[in-house]
Amino acid sequence: MLLSNCQKNPANDNELTAGAQMSGRVLLSEGATPSDVYVWLDGTSFATYTGQSGEFQINLPPVAPNVLVGASVHSLYFYLANYQLSSVDLAIRDGKFLYSRGGLNSRGELNNTVSLLKRLHIETTVTPAEIAGDYQGPMNVQLSLSAAGDSVTVLFPENESPALFFKQKETGAVFSYALTVNPAARDSIKIGQEAYRRSMTLNFTPDYLPQGSYEVVPYFLIVPEKVLPPGLLPSLGDAVENFSANFLKIPTKRTGGQLVVKSSE
Repeated sequence: MLLSNCQKNPANDNELTAGAQMSGRVLLSEGATPSDVYVWLDGTSFATYTGQSGEFQINLPPVAPNVLVGASVHSLYFYLANYQLSSVDLAIRDGKFLYSRGGLNSRGELNNTVSLLKRLHIETTVTPAEIAGDYQGPMNVQLSLSAAGDSVTVLFPENESPALFFKQKETGAVFSYALTVNPAARDSIKIGQEAYRRSMTLNFTPDYLPQGSYEVVPYFLIVPEKVLPPGLLPSLGDAVENFSANFLKIPTKRTGGQLVVKSSE
């Protein structure tokens, strides 16, 4: 756990109600399911994800007074890679949230529901979408990107060969497919409201994937609208922007990409 930078003294009133718990709710534009939004308290390792209805709760542990010493204001960030970043300022004193200050009401709840605006639509189509375990042949993965409003810059690996992840839904196991990926060499593409499509074909070999249901995720990075807080991505995991299973720790809302591997007959 990291000690945050104190931005200002939020209160000198010792009679303010304080508590180790705060809660709130997040909604997404276009009616998307508001689950799995990453909620992170700046300058700390305290984070959580929203539930199916967008609700979340952060509980500061008993050690928090030793980490969050004195009085300060911290930003609580709400992050999805293809949505606009949002934040709320919270007042904290000696490891407890100060209620009725900053963005909290007297019960430790956010005064307002947090709304995130989508920046980028991401849709993946897999053909064939169902294969046997001993399937050998081509598989096409088509990625469709379009901006919800202003243009969005994305970064692909410099070579145009497929770079993909297969995440098994039953176990969470991640399998990757790529020839070469140089993390220092990337192509920058500006995405507008007209769909940009990228087709990737791979040669599937027998028994490459165990039987199960998968989400197929093409590897690319979304350039944020504004610079992210320095500790946000590291709080998700090590080197999450590199081509590794940790990339899937970056919270992103996608559609499609379904693949089923059946038993061989």
